[in-house]
Amino acid sequence: NLYLTKWYPWRKQDYNVSDTMENYFANFIKTGNPNGKNLPHWPSVRPENPHPEIMLIQPGSHAIQAKNDNRFLLLSKIYKQHE
Repeated sequence: NLYLTKWYPWRKQDYNVSDTMENYFANFIKTGNPNGKNLPHWPSVRPENPHPEIMLIQPGSHAIQAKNDNRFLLLSKIYKQHE
């Protein structure tokens, strides 16, 4: 929806990042997996992996090893309390 915001000078790379996220989101809705043709691979996160890879959605999107694992551990604990 970047085109709806006329007050900001969006660049081509902004639209590319938006398209990437939209495609990941649409793939996930359709198949339960965000990966698809012409998209950088988004690795699965497994509960047994204490150091998951996370996806950076940006120009040149790619997965990196999580640097702040404590936030993921905290979220896991919170979600388990609400199951």
